[in-house]
Amino acid sequence: TTLPAALAIADAPVDRVAHRYPADGLVLRIIGRDVAGMVVTERWSRSFVWFDADEVASMRPTPEIGGRVAVRRELVARLAALGFLDKGMVSGFTQAFADDDVETATLELETVARRGNIVDVELRGRTRTRAADGQPKYGIRERFEQTPTERGVDTQILGRAAFDLDAGRFVAFAAVAAGQRVGGARVGRGVDDWGPAGIAFSLRMGDGSPPERIPPEFTHRYPWLAGAARTP
Repeated sequence: TTLPAALAIADAPVDRVAHRYPADGLVLRIIGRDVAGMVVTERWSRSFVWFDADEVASMRPTPEIGGRVAVRRELVARLAALGFLDKGMVSGFTQAFADDDVETATLELETVARRGNIVDVELRGRTRTRAADGQPKYGIRERFEQTPTERGVDTQILGRAAFDLDAGRFVAFAAVAAGQRVGGARVGRGVDDWGPAGIAFSLRMGDGSPPERIPPEFTHRYPWLAGAARTP
């Protein structure tokens, strides 16, 4: 039996998000944890945020020691909206923040040393998000009247990175974004745990291994991933 031509699957390769992995850009692995004082919970969440080569080029630090470069707001906002999420006991699911929910998104790179074509930089920044959708989607009906009307995350970012001026890319990146979460998570946060409370995120470069090439969440929010298929 021959399949009718109209029903045949095209031989042309499908453009998938996974095929657009930014090997020449920057992939940040983000680990989130609840923190209370010096106590860190055992549960944690992991997510990835991608930047393509053009976006990384816009972060290029100055070669002069003491020089400073401000990362474009929309790129820092990507971290705040898609990466710095309270996932509810860091094991649940949470919607991304909308662009309009990002109230603060700053990140500055200051050159502190140079080793040939490698520039060492210190990272300093802040983020703040607030969304009027803090009500969780689960739980006992009577509790819904008590749920907060907003959720958000405030962080201060500190870290260090190294940038290869010749290659035009980061060769090292390590930072911490620590602060407070407020309001309810969409899933997994009890009614007695809406904060304010401590939350922290570690940011490190992805290693390019197959498990870390899984497409990030919220791919529709990446302009350069538009049109690519999300599924395998």
